[in-house]
Amino acid sequence: MDLEALSWIGGITGAATGILALVVSVHFTRRATRAAETAAASAKETAELEAERRNAELTPHFVVSAMAREHGSNRVVLTLTLEGPAGLPGLDEVVVRIRSDQPPTSLLAGSPSQQQMDDTVWGPYRLVPGVDQSDKLGQTTAAFALRRGERHKLELEPSLPPTWTSADTWVSRYDESPIQLELLCARASGKPWTLLLEVDQPQATFDAVASHRSGGSIVITFTNVGNAPASKVRFTDNTGTEPHLEGQAADVVRPGEVTQQVWISDTYEHITEWVELSWTDMRGARQSLKARLPA
Repeated sequence: MDLEALSWIGGITGAATGILALVVSVHFTRRATRAAETAAASAKETAELEAERRNAELTPHFVVSAMAREHGSNRVVLTLTLEGPAGLPGLDEVVVRIRSDQPPTSLLAGSPSQQQMDDTVWGPYRLVPGVDQSDKLGQTTAAFALRRGERHKLELEPSLPPTWTSADTWVSRYDESPIQLELLCARASGKPWTLLLEVDQPQATFDAVASHRSGGSIVITFTNVGNAPASKVRFTDNTGTEPHLEGQAADVVRPGEVTQQVWISDTYEHITEWVELSWTDMRGARQSLKARLPA
């Protein structure tokens, strides 16, 4: 075999070796790239899971209370306190919304439009429009910042009945419903949170204490131990009549105050089984409590 042939064979062999080396190199490069991509994806997923775990750990914890505003007012002071967690120094933005239990229009008389439905606050109370930068419908507040341990107060008032229903029907609809809130919370970094909270309406609550007096009479005293006033107080017994009352009648019985004393004389003790106290709450709903006479 002459030198030219050997040279040609050597060239082919070298080319084949080069191609094989290139193929091997490309294969391992692709494997390395895929491995790097897999590792990067795994690291990203791990980081996302860790961020979600951390975000869940930092979910804001609020304590919410609702108290009657003041004498002669039907407004409520809603207090939000950011209590934790310890790793959350504060929130850059908090937006409070009154949650809606808006029913389907098919369940309502009067065929209200969707706009009318949306403009109605479907709950016992709404934000006072224009106060604390609340919107004109009393549904949402403007955003505010809140540090851990701080309190933020909002003014509420009874929601307005829509035009297609009566005031009495509206009051009855939310007689014992809690105030439902949606809190949108955010900080400069991390995902935002949406919290759904409930707080009981401020209500008068009465404790009844009955005691025997000389001569066989029984005296019942009702004390308002709730967090709201009671107005238009009335007393009746199981016979449908008003029992004998002692003391000054009050138009409003505020928290911590007592009503007139109810006297059941020995003449009527054998026919009187219970005394009912009834009153009107801040939203105009009628409430009542029955106190049975002791044996």
